[in-house]
Amino acid sequence: PAINLLKDQAPGTFIVRDSNSFPGAFGLALKVATPPPHAAAKNLSDPSTELVRHFLIEPTSKGVRIKGCTNEPVFGKF
Repeated sequence: PAINLLKDQAPGTFIVRDSNSFPGAFGLALKVATPPPHAAAKNLSDPSTELVRHFLIEPTSKGVRIKGCTNEPVFGKF
């Protein structure tokens, strides 16, 4: 999985792949520098897994949307 590939990489490293769950969409896995605020409340055996964030790049009529981001931005067609 993407977590294993990104675990030891620098923040900002990412993987884009076809989504298995949502045909026509893509999965985005991104290594971040700090875990999200909710991760501190979890008791994790491997906290580094919280440094890989997962998003869905979903097509829309206006372009693509990044689902999973706080504001779910839409990037328009060129």
